[in-house]
Amino acid sequence: MTTRRSVIKAFCALPLIACLPSIGHAQNIVDFSKLKGGYAQRLKKILAAGELPYIDIESSCNSTKLDIDSVANSMDQLNIGLMALSAEIGKGQFKKSVRFDKLSEQLLAQYPDRFIPVGNGGQAPALTEATDEFLDAQEAAARTKQIMLLGEFEFRHYPSPRQVKRGEMERDVHVPIDGPIGHRVFSMSEKTGVPFQIHYEIEDELLTPLENMLEQYPKAKVIWCHLAQIRYIERASRYTPVYVDALIKRFPNLYFDTAFGDSGSIYPPSNQRHARV
Repeated sequence: MTTRRSVIKAFCALPLIACLPSIGHAQNIVDFSKLKGGYAQRLKKILAAGELPYIDIESSCNSTKLDIDSVANSMDQLNIGLMALSAEIGKGQFKKSVRFDKLSEQLLAQYPDRFIPVGNGGQAPALTEATDEFLDAQEAAARTKQIMLLGEFEFRHYPSPRQVKRGEMERDVHVPIDGPIGHRVFSMSEKTGVPFQIHYEIEDELLTPLENMLEQYPKAKVIWCHLAQIRYIERASRYTPVYVDALIKRFPNLYFDTAFGDSGSIYPPSNQRHARV
């Protein structure tokens, strides 16, 4: 079975092709109205062929190991209409003082009809060890219209099944969503009008802090990624269809990304199927 994860993994297994064009500042090439027109044409073309186009707003990659042409070709094969492919700023790049990766600039230069310009993934160490520098760079990109969407910020994140199997437990992250970093991110979305994504495990003790932030920042546009991904069901007794319905009614500024594992995906530490629709 071909999944989004396997496709992205294949993209990033190849070295960066040296023929990427040298282009100017993103604000000189990003015309949101023109981009949206191109997006509409692409989606209508896929629909006219009798297919349902996927819109993937939450994929990420190592931008230094990416074959952009392969990404674009696979999107055509898999009926992925649009993709927001975010660059992760890993430890190596972080040490080199990279605070904003211009991957979207490269993607738009080659395939402007299929990539949504997006900010970088908000994860450690950049988010937690260079918070102001990292968030200043994301806010500057939003204000200068380089991006339509802020990246995925990891507030509560368990290591993925693959990371667990490899013993990579550093992705067990807990940044309080109602702490200083959370307030900065929510405020940034309110001020710029740009949506942002959160990775936030569905657990009883985490829900009230999120609800409080949604109330405090009603103009912040929040996309909660991986709706229904629950890795420890005993920690999520409040999660029900009634609860989700109540969230939708209470918070018109809250949106959901519905990408999660298939029915056979099991989270190793809990031995539970973690896709609970």
